[in-house]
Amino acid sequence: MTKKWETYEQVATELLCRIQDQLGLSSVEPKQLVEGQATEWEIDAKGTRTGTGAIVVIECRRYPKSRLNQQEVAAIGRTISD
Repeated sequence: MTKKWETYEQVATELLCRIQDQLGLSSVEPKQLVEGQATEWEIDAKGTRTGTGAIVVIECRRYPKSRLNQQEVAAIGRTISD
């Protein structure tokens, strides 16, 4: 039976779950708010790396008729660095 996806964030979370062993992730979590040093960020999915506690941040964007602009890319970078 195939799944009916509600959002592309759910698809990204499912794909991350499928490859978590190859990435060395001990857990994968869906969309959530995470506390940074400067502010709270909403991320689309998160994986936690086994042993180190490092995280993989998944941020989904869907622009079927255009590309991400410089400000949007910078915002993703800021989320990751914070």
